[in-house]
Amino acid sequence: MTALLVWFSFVAVPPIPDPCKLVSRVEAQGFLSEAIADTVREEPEPDEDSGGVITTCGYLAKTVHFYVTVVEFKSPAEAAGKVTIQFFKARKAAPTVEPEPGLGDRALFGYSAEAVMMVVLKGPRAYAIGLVGAIAKGDAVRHRAAFHKLLAAVAAKG
Repeated sequence: MTALLVWFSFVAVPPIPDPCKLVSRVEAQGFLSEAIADTVREEPEPDEDSGGVITTCGYLAKTVHFYVTVVEFKSPAEAAGKVTIQFFKARKAAPTVEPEPGLGDRALFGYSAEAVMMVVLKGPRAYAIGLVGAIAKGDAVRHRAAFHKLLAAVAAKG
């Protein structure tokens, strides 16, 4: 019986998805005005800010970067308590953060002069995409619908 429970626990909790496989280089390039020079993947590690386990994939161009992040929490309740407007404002991830209706359990859209981001919460996971760097004025509004569509696909894969 113990062996069956151990086996079930491994089957029931899939590993954190590789963010570089959730969004391809071609998809990321579509958001950048420059060619991607490098791709950097960070292995899953504890995130001191959120308390979850985080992994990130960065598609790096000369002046702007596109990133994909997955954060795994211990439970959907813990994730819901962390993925809030207040959390993102406190981290100064983006001074303007708004609810993004129609995605996952909860979604947020944020932007500043240097960044545009969107995060969707689905069960115990948060999936985020964003642009950081030399963001042209108006890019936040221009990218919102495309971010929404891409994150819907990302959350479905993960």
